[in-house]
Order: sequence, then structure tokens, then C-alpha cells
Amino acid sequence: MGIYALAPDCAVTRTFVGSLYGVSARVEIDVRTRVAQVRLRGVPVAGTVEGKGWFSSPTAEEGPVELDPDFAAALRRRRISIVRAALDRKRDIITVVTRVPIIGEATLRLHPQDPVTLPPLDYGFVPLCTHGDEL
Repeated sequence: MGIYALAPDCAVTRTFVGSLYGVSARVEIDVRTRVAQVRLRGVPVAGTVEGKGWFSSPTAEEGPVELDPDFAAALRRRRISIVRAALDRKRDIITVVTRVPIIGEATLRLHPQDPVTLPPLDYGFVPLCTHGDEL
């Protein structure tokens, strides 16, 4: 058995997908840092919009989110805003509440592209990673 270490640069990325009102969403989230690369595609968003987002609080798994400036501007031009999001590890789902023109608030549920079992959120959820020389 090799020696395992808590590596700060060890990413555990999961992909979640879903769609709502003709917009398909793909979210690749680092479940350790909870930073997500988001890609929205469809006629209602006039093509493809993508960028990064993260929870406003560095330890949160639900609540308000912040977006990188270019992504926020692209959504703003389309009069779309993200109200809040949640990463539910037990149900293995991401829920995103948006505000969109005409419809108002809409909830998008994203499911894992490839379901797996995540370790519990212990010690701030830092995954175990092997040292590079043990791979």
C-alpha cells in the first residue's frame, strides 16, 4: 500500500448535465474547491455561453454564487442571472435557480454524466491523492 497525502492541487472533477427550456447545461465542478466551469448552449442563450462560477462563501455548498466577469457580462446581456445554486452530495445533484426573461425564476437540476459515489464531506473535503512517484 502506497503513502497517501492530502495534496492541495489534487482536483476531483465531476461533470453534471441537464437542460431547461431549450438550454442545455454542462457543469464541470471541482468538488474539492467547488469551482465550476459552466457551459450553456441553445437558442434561448443565442448560441453558447461559458465561464467559471463558484459559491460566494469558500466553504458553502449552497447559496449565492459569483461568476467570472466575462461570464457574468455575457449572461447579463441576455438578461439572465443566477440567483443561487446547491451541490447536494447525498442526492448527487446540482440545483441552480436562475432568473430569465418572461419566465421569471426557473430551477435547473443537473445530474451526473457518469454517476459515482463521492466521499463524505469530512475535514473540508480534501481528497486523498497519491504522490506522483507512486503512479
